[in-house]
Amino acid sequence: MREMEAGRVLYYVRRGTVIAIVCAIVAFLIWYPFMKRFDLKTYKKEQEEAKQNANA
Repeated sequence: MREMEAGRVLYYVRRGTVIAIVCAIVAFLIWYPFMKRFDLKTYKKEQEEAKQNANA
C-alpha cells in the first residue's frame, strides 16, 4: 500500500513539474514581444541622445 502511495506522490510531483515548465514557457512567449519592443524603443532613444550629445 505504501509503495502505491509513493508512486502516486511521484506522479503528482512529475506532473506539477511539467505544468510549471509549460507555464514558464507560455509566460516567456507572451512577455518576449513586449520586452523586445521596449528594448528597441529604449535603444533608439539612447542613440538619439548620444547623437545630440556628440553635436553639443
